Order: sequence, then C-alpha cells, then structure tokens
Amino acid sequence: MNIVKKVSFVLLIVGGLNWGLVGLFGYDLVAELLPSAIATLVYILVGASAVISIFAMKGCGTCEVEDEPVEDVAEEVVSSEHKDDSMSNNQM
Repeated sequence: MNIVKKVSFVLLIVGGLNWGLVGLFGYDLVAELLPSAIATLVYILVGASAVISIFAMKGCGTCEVEDEPVEDVAEEVVSSEHKDDSMSNNQM
C-alpha cells in the first residue's frame, strides 16, 4: 500500500469516528482539538480521501465476479460445496 493510500485510510478513520461522535453526541472532536482553518483543511482532506478510496477500490481485484454471469457463479459455489461435502464424508 503506497503512502497516499495509507494517509487516505487514516483520514477516513478519523473522519468516520468524528462523524460518529457528531451523530451520537453532537460533539465535533476535530473542531474541538484544532484551530478553525486546520479543522477545515482536515474536513477537505477527509473528503479527498473518500474520492481517492473510491478510485483505489475500482481496481482492487476483489470484484471480479461482475464479469461472470450470476448463474455461472452460483454453479461454481454449489459445485465447490458438493466437493467439500464429499471430501469430508471420505475423511469420516
């Protein structure tokens, strides 16, 4: 993971926790801890991090199922479950 993605991840955690505090308790920790101009900069960076994360996830490789028809994926899952069941039955 390169430095931009790491910093983006940390900023998303900070932003998510801060919004959780705002939503639950009406308490803005970032605004409380930082001067106004720096807090505004943090908010902008959190938003930019969200955009970076959207584009970073696009090519992550975990969403390859979209290329296959749903029926093919379902058949693979069912066949692998039967394969696992037959292997466990043989081991008993």
